[in-house]
Parts: sequence; C-alpha cells; structure tokens
Amino acid sequence: MDERSDSRVIGREPCPGCGSRDNLARYDDGHAYCFTPGCGHFEKGDGDGVHSNGRRGDGSGGTRRAFRAVNAEFLEGTVMALTPRGISQETAAKFGVSVGRSAQGKPCVILPYRDRETGLDVVAQKLRFKDKDAGMPCIGDIDAAGLFGQHLWRSGGKRVVVTEGEYDAMAVAQAFNLSWPAVSIKRGAASAKKDIQQSLEWLEGYDQVVLWMDNDEAGKRAVAECVPLFSPGKVRIVETPQ
Repeated sequence: MDERSDSRVIGREPCPGCGSRDNLARYDDGHAYCFTPGCGHFEKGDGDGVHSNGRRGDGSGGTRRAFRAVNAEFLEGTVMALTPRGISQETAAKFGVSVGRSAQGKPCVILPYRDRETGLDVVAQKLRFKDKDAGMPCIGDIDAAGLFGQHLWRSGGKRVVVTEGEYDAMAVAQAFNLSWPAVSIKRGAASAKKDIQQSLEWLEGYDQVVLWMDNDEAGKRAVAECVPLFSPGKVRIVETPQ
C-alpha cells in the first residue's frame, strides 16, 4: 500500500518535476507528491530518491510506477479548499481533488479515479459544476476504476464507510481526521450494486462495511440491492433525515 496513506499534508510547494506553482504536497513524514495530472513527481520521506515521469524507486535497484495520469484529455487543476462543501484543502489534497476548467472553459471540480487493481494510475476524472443542470460528465474509463478514494486506504481493517457521493466520502474522512477509511460509489445510486461488485473483494477485507447512502428512494433501493453482496453480518446501515 502507498506509504502516504497515513500521513498528513503540512504545506504546498512548487513542483520541480512539472513546474506547477503549488501542486506539490509536502507531508508530515517528509515525503512529497505532485497532484498535477501526468506528473507523478514523488519524493520519499527519508530522502532516498526523487522520481518524476511516473516512476519511483522500490529500494531494490529497480523501479515501480508512481501515480500518473493515462489520458491526454485529463484536466489539470489546483488543489484548494472546497468551501461551499466544507472540504478543507488538506482533505482535497488527500483525495487528489482539484479545481480547474472543463474543455469548454467552465469552472469545475475535478474528481480523480484510480485504477482498481493497483491504485496507481488515474484512469478517469468526474467533473462537478456549480450548475447542477450541467450534469457530471466523466473523462476516461470509469469502469476500470476503483471506488472513489479506494487507493488511499489499506486492504483490510476494522471499518470502511461507503457513501453515495464523492463529497460525502471526503466529509466523512475529514470528520475523523482523515484516518477513518471512507470511499464513494462511482456512478450514483442506480449503479451502486455494480460499483460495489467491482470492488467487493477489497471491501470484504474490512470487518464492517458501513453503507451511508442518501435517504431517498434511490438510496434505499441501492442499500437493499447491495447488502446481499456481503458476508452475513458485515454490513451496517446509516440513515439520515431527508
């Protein structure tokens, strides 16, 4: 699992790999990572090796891939607090969420999704606009992605929370000081069963899976469809007032 999972951002710096002004996040264990899509600049906390262009040392004389974007159409943005949603810059940096502009020039929040098998490559980006009528278009291959935020947490543990939306997952993680695993389904309540099936092996590694969907008819239907996928007694359900 990535060594950054349990560390916290303490500052932002210019990236020596791509030249971005402040996309290099410095963590409290000394390591740093650039969130500019396609960069992948990584600095180990112990000072052993600085790597760019999507590769980093594995300590054995060889190399293994670092996080990188795999689609030339992916957007670049700046990591910042999502104030209207109450999401701090630290939380946004943890999840790799940034603010930029769509290909049509419209301001948007860029939500990255990483490869389901390794958690390394950015394989899709979902865009969120202030105007809800603009929809939530997706760039890349969302079907190849894990749940939103899945790559951040180790495989297995006491509890993981699964929400219906990316903002909800970030809010839950933030409420527990970014130490409590929280992820989101990819395509909304109607596709919750498919999304969870694709990441079922990873979810089953936790003692408890907390399903926290929206308390509307679509959310309730999603919970009813997803509970039978899990081992008996594993699922807990959170219901919030409408």
